[in-house]
Amino acid sequence: MARTYKITNGTLSVDLLAAGATGFIPGKGGLGPNRVAPTHNFVQGGGVSGGGLTSVHFSLVTDSWTLYIKGSSDDNVATQLRNLIELLILAGRYHIEPRQNKPVYIESQTTGETNKRYSLVYGFPEMVMPDQFDFPFEGSDLVEHLHVQTVREPFWRSAAPGVLGTALTLAPTDGPSTPTRVHIANAREIEDIHSIKVDDGGSFTSIDGANDSLFPAVPAQNDALYFGNAVVPPRTIVIPKLQTAGAITTSSLVLEYYKSAAWTALVLGDDYTVYPGGDLETSLEQNGEDIVINIKPPSDWIAVAVDSVTDFWVRIRESNAAPSWGTIPVGHATYVIYTQQVPEIEIPNTTIKGDVSPYLMLRLISPFGGASVPSFANTSRIIMGVKSRGLTKFVSHLNAGGDDNLADWAVTQVTDASAVADVQAPGGKHSAITFAGDSTMQPRIRLTGDNILDSWVGEYRAFIRLQQIGGAGGDCTIRLRSFIGGFGDENPHIDSADVDTQTMDDGVEVLDMGIVRLPFARPRSTDILTGVDVIFEIHIERTTGTSTMRVYDLILIPVDEWVVGLDDPLSDTESGSSALRGQAAIDVDGGVVAFRTAKMQNIGNWILSENWARMGPAPKVNNIETKTRIYFLILHYEDVDASGDWGQPPFFADLGAQLSFEMYGHMNYLFLRGAD
Repeated sequence: MARTYKITNGTLSVDLLAAGATGFIPGKGGLGPNRVAPTHNFVQGGGVSGGGLTSVHFSLVTDSWTLYIKGSSDDNVATQLRNLIELLILAGRYHIEPRQNKPVYIESQTTGETNKRYSLVYGFPEMVMPDQFDFPFEGSDLVEHLHVQTVREPFWRSAAPGVLGTALTLAPTDGPSTPTRVHIANAREIEDIHSIKVDDGGSFTSIDGANDSLFPAVPAQNDALYFGNAVVPPRTIVIPKLQTAGAITTSSLVLEYYKSAAWTALVLGDDYTVYPGGDLETSLEQNGEDIVINIKPPSDWIAVAVDSVTDFWVRIRESNAAPSWGTIPVGHATYVIYTQQVPEIEIPNTTIKGDVSPYLMLRLISPFGGASVPSFANTSRIIMGVKSRGLTKFVSHLNAGGDDNLADWAVTQVTDASAVADVQAPGGKHSAITFAGDSTMQPRIRLTGDNILDSWVGEYRAFIRLQQIGGAGGDCTIRLRSFIGGFGDENPHIDSADVDTQTMDDGVEVLDMGIVRLPFARPRSTDILTGVDVIFEIHIERTTGTSTMRVYDLILIPVDEWVVGLDDPLSDTESGSSALRGQAAIDVDGGVVAFRTAKMQNIGNWILSENWARMGPAPKVNNIETKTRIYFLILHYEDVDASGDWGQPPFFADLGAQLSFEMYGHMNYLFLRGAD
């Protein structure tokens, strides 16, 4: 492999190891050493509102080059030097002038190095020119002793700056193996699709969706595709990328659930969303992406027998009296239809390489649905946190109703509390607090993690998802108490601040309970943490009125390795135009393309529209070649007064809210990239 060392913006290039009759070559001793320059500290981006880093500083590298210029004439030397100076000036302008949108970078590779490496250039603090009237210059074809200093990134990238590349491979959570795009639920449940049936005029065929036709060969009115869950209604149904896309000439597909002895239509945007098309027909007519149907379950959904199977059923029904289908959609050749069950993604230990944390860009894609009124179909806040330790015994969402938690966790209903069946609750149950015996601040729900402290070491942002029934917002006050070892008064425990409810009868409200640290002091390697329980108690007081309380889950987002909050900038509080809906995406970019957090719109390809606010640093994975998970909480505003106004607290987090996730990255190397 020929040696490479050039500075370029992808269009204009200057080779510093020229092999021809003209060009730049290093002087004796090579290009010179690299020096870390701690005085060159940069803050990327323009603050929270601009989506950039607000407090992350890093030292850059200063390269000192001693160059010779081989030239056919003095004029040729001037042209070569002009190109180099132009690139170095453009490098500086890229970081401060919006119109300069092409990065300048160094591309390098040694003779025995398998892959090229790249480093973004920030400019040049110094250039020392040779004496143009010195004898070795006049009449010579070699200009000696041109000294140039450049300032660049401290690391070598695996790809050129500004190049997105292909999405990185993720681990399967609930779906196909080795995906590059995964789907994120907004709760933790463990029930996969129980039954899938195709109805052809009342004659049913059971399928799993892999290599199966999803509708009868000649669809007629009332033919349907059924999805059934045994315990809770399906929230997020994923149909892996179709083997054969449908071709539909005339059709009217409706999504229906069962209530009160009747099938009832769900409303796009109010009750469900769909990805990637604007409706069911459009989604079934493509096979470039997974089809994802996300449902906010109505409270009156009941189970019913279909073809002798009693499930919570949802169906896609052909309602047109005379439909015409040219091609019937056929499921993926290998992968079955499934439900997304967890609010997390997993990065395999083989995905992140290099010497230090890579530059990452996370793309969070919303489904189609949602209008100018706030709802679960319009995402306005996303919270994400990273964890790479203790993953076998950690889950971010602990269900207060007691079902669908890991086996290590036991849930006890305490004062005036009981687990009640609820199709809108994670796991199918919520904790119902009546305050019938005691309305003072009392423990209502106790969640006990058996011998799990060593896996849960770290810091977490705690949220409680609940709903006050009756009364007025603020009638109830909530406190989170964390115990180590046991839940007696003598056991170590710490209380959160008291937080009041803000609304009532209005949906799944989310309360921010602050930071929880486990254990309560920072442990060291010699501290024994095995065999120790962790207990969380949710304490609630009804300060006035006659309200009751439904508690859905306790959510703990890891914060010590990396955490970030993404916020809708509320560009238009009447229409909510800046929220995520209509297949928009948020790019949380830590320098792959640019240091920014930007909303993107899909018009056949992704286009930049506006910045979102980012509360926290750029995406970061510190533990290289280590299995890592990112945990999510998806939030939206609620239309409290039906006015359509946006930005009014509190935030809500309905089941059925969903995002799809992709990750792009440039791996970072301190010296040589090698074969990575």
